[in-house]
Amino acid sequence: MMEQVDKLYANALFELCKEEECIDLVYDKLNKYNSVFIEFEDLQKLLSVPTIELTDKLNILSKVFKNDGIAYNFLCILVEKKRINSFAGIVDEFNIIYNSYNKIIEVTATTSIPLTEEIRQKLVDKLQQKSGKKIKLIEIVSPEILGGIIINYGNTQIDNSIKGKLKDISKQLKQI
Repeated sequence: MMEQVDKLYANALFELCKEEECIDLVYDKLNKYNSVFIEFEDLQKLLSVPTIELTDKLNILSKVFKNDGIAYNFLCILVEKKRINSFAGIVDEFNIIYNSYNKIIEVTATTSIPLTEEIRQKLVDKLQQKSGKKIKLIEIVSPEILGGIIINYGNTQIDNSIKGKLKDISKQLKQI
């Protein structure tokens, strides 16, 4: 149910942004606001307390965020409609719509050590060439994979890690 509400709000906001020609600006603002809510999780809790007056909540918003257009007004609407707890989900849905609209694929690359700039660029170039879309690379460093790389996008995972290869060998040995 909540996911449907998130999609409904995200779609409505995205359509408004298309009309106003401010999709990129609102995308940036929403993600910045979301970072603030993640860093200061008590802020979102405060804005959802039913005993605090709406005018006080809106004053809090104006002190924390700059009143600079559609993204800010959207926050105010969520507070007014008692939907501020849905903000993260709405931002996630908005990002999905944004990526689809701009033909962007989010790819997560997990490595045991940080990628060098040269390898990062080669990876992005190769993925763009294969997909025909822009790539937004999210890097995760996880020493547990021992070496190699694990690539995730959509419902696809390519595991070319040492840990993954060792698991495969272990399975094969158990079958013997």
